[in-house]
Amino acid sequence: MRRAEVIAKLKAAEPAIRARGAAALYLFGSHARDQAGADIDVFIDKDRSRKFGFDEFMDIYFLLRDQLGANVDYGTRVPSPLKQAHPEVRWEKIHGLGNLLRHEYRRIDLEILWSIVTDHLSTLDAAAAALLDRINSDSS
Repeated sequence: MRRAEVIAKLKAAEPAIRARGAAALYLFGSHARDQAGADIDVFIDKDRSRKFGFDEFMDIYFLLRDQLGANVDYGTRVPSPLKQAHPEVRWEKIHGLGNLLRHEYRRIDLEILWSIVTDHLSTLDAAAAALLDRINSDSS
């Protein structure tokens, strides 16, 4: 699929995407450069004035997949102010792991991944919960 066709399909789906909680949608990667690749890379900015959780995230994913009829690589963007306000978070490592899991999953050492899940996920979960608490208290 060419870039113009992807953009036309995304524009057609825009009202439904916004209705599910997206404030903005971005096409990036090979399709954005008009070099059709294996998947269509899309990320959104959430509409911060409304609820946006797992259900809304997945509703948009399924809508994108149905609209584009292709393998969609979809996610949300971490806002730059949040990254700047929390330099202690290793954002580049989180982004890198996400790319590895989405694009290079055949190269993943399953023992290392299992070690991350069993040995480190609780630490990450606690850190994420603390960060969310700080963000929520800062915005109050």
